[in-house]
Amino acid sequence: MSENIYQKAGMLLKDSPFIWRKGQVLCCENRNLNCTYEQIEEMKKKGLLNAVDFCIIRIMAGYRYLALTHLNHCINSSTLSQSYKKASYEDNVSKMVRAGLINRYCFVSGSEELLDTKAKHCSIRFYDLARGAYSYARDVAGYTTHHIEREISEERILELLSLNQFDIGISVSLKEAIQYRGYAEKRKLGSSYAELDLYYRIRRAAALSLHLYVISIRLHSGYEKRFLQKIKIVRSCTQMYGRDEPAIVLVLCENMDAVKALYYHQSMDEFLRTEVILYTTDISNYVFGAMNSIMTCKNVSEHIFLERLKLI
Repeated sequence: MSENIYQKAGMLLKDSPFIWRKGQVLCCENRNLNCTYEQIEEMKKKGLLNAVDFCIIRIMAGYRYLALTHLNHCINSSTLSQSYKKASYEDNVSKMVRAGLINRYCFVSGSEELLDTKAKHCSIRFYDLARGAYSYARDVAGYTTHHIEREISEERILELLSLNQFDIGISVSLKEAIQYRGYAEKRKLGSSYAELDLYYRIRRAAALSLHLYVISIRLHSGYEKRFLQKIKIVRSCTQMYGRDEPAIVLVLCENMDAVKALYYHQSMDEFLRTEVILYTTDISNYVFGAMNSIMTCKNVSEHIFLERLKLI
């Protein structure tokens, strides 16, 4: 086994950077939390915002919460002029954080005495457009924007980071094959509405299109109920819209232990045990690519075995 593959294999055993940890607290690191239309226009007139900065605003307007790695990948896969592209856009992002266009967050954990010190444990840092910049992107620049509510749970933030990483990966690798993409869409089911995490209709050579439903689950308290609820939403959609083409459910997990925990719950639940559900982890998705890290689970003599599966 080559050194590079060995390093990748070792990474698969690690926890997701978007893992839920008991006792962690969401922390915003900004001093300046917002900006106005007028301030953005003034920065633009003074040449303080360039093509890269507006590319960042456009990308972030379409998502809710992105890590710097996600932004780097998006920008370098965009139609931005090659002369502007570089390995990292950390300087641009930091400038926009100072100006209040972008808010920077992390999860911190530790005792109450440690939370205000450098000894605290910090998660990966991630970013979201400030309210003023989001409104500017939608109302002035006319960018496509997400419609996720401002007030969401910390668990949902981690789910979105996981989903966004998958979406960015698949949107680049299967760009020409994706016929439809649904991001945190509200679907009407009977008299009520429910939110789908991610949905794709993917064209396949010499085969029916694949309908891929992607959900993210964090092992937060009550995750079993949330898992069941999300699968029921997917199944309600497939039954209501009556598709003849194959529909697959893929679950994004925090680590291999989470895959096994969710599969065990699936095998024990009366509704879930009849469902065909595939799994992957955030790390394997990042290392091998969105469609090259999908696993099916089998229970053999009380032992859970994972097997890689190729859909496309």
